[in-house]
Amino acid sequence: MLKKMTFAAMLAVMAAPAFAVDPFDGFAANITNDGLKPFASDMGLLMNSAINHSGRSLGFSGFDVGVRSGAILEPRSSDTGLKPSTVAEVPVVQGEIGMPFSMDGFIRGFNYNGLTIAGGGVKWGFTEVSDKPFAFRGMLYAAGHAATHKDFSLTSLAVGAVGSFQGDVIEPYFSAACTRTRLDVEDADDPTLVGASVTVVEPQFTVGFNLKPWRFAYLTLAANAVPSKIGAESSLGIRF
Repeated sequence: MLKKMTFAAMLAVMAAPAFAVDPFDGFAANITNDGLKPFASDMGLLMNSAINHSGRSLGFSGFDVGVRSGAILEPRSSDTGLKPSTVAEVPVVQGEIGMPFSMDGFIRGFNYNGLTIAGGGVKWGFTEVSDKPFAFRGMLYAAGHAATHKDFSLTSLAVGAVGSFQGDVIEPYFSAACTRTRLDVEDADDPTLVGASVTVVEPQFTVGFNLKPWRFAYLTLAANAVPSKIGAESSLGIRF
């Protein structure tokens, strides 16, 4: 039963982007000066979601590949760049590889609703690798992203820490990070906004669980937040 439920959840995660409304449609027409920073904040939350799902390093020659997604059920009311009353989502494909000295490297990217995103970074496991029940594993990470759309571009940096507790089927995880996101407006109906730039620096927190129904497969669900906004993240993939 658990495997059937997990399989159904995996299908739902993979299919969600195909049925989502384009959240960026109308950016040029609706963006205002007061809405620039809220839009950058919402996009920073989405871009930096689902980077981690475990505090355990992969180990030399290990790898992890999966489909991941950050989402907010509705943009904040002051965000005039995203379409109101819609789910805003940024899916990515992420691949990781284990390196010596408890280091992991990763790259991620996708093209969705006219938004092309690319990013990557490094992780370092600072705790001893242990598969004992309830063992704590901790990791530090740094990530960078760049995203382009016909109406705007974004860059974002994040540094943080993630921890998790070993479990045979369910592994809870949590993370805290500092993110810096810059928005540059490429096109807007208001000519005074063309070329405008804003930068937001915020903490970002995540709490969730990693479900492992099969030996090498995983499905994760988590809540994440920046000041004044809560989002969600999910991922599915394989990890060796």
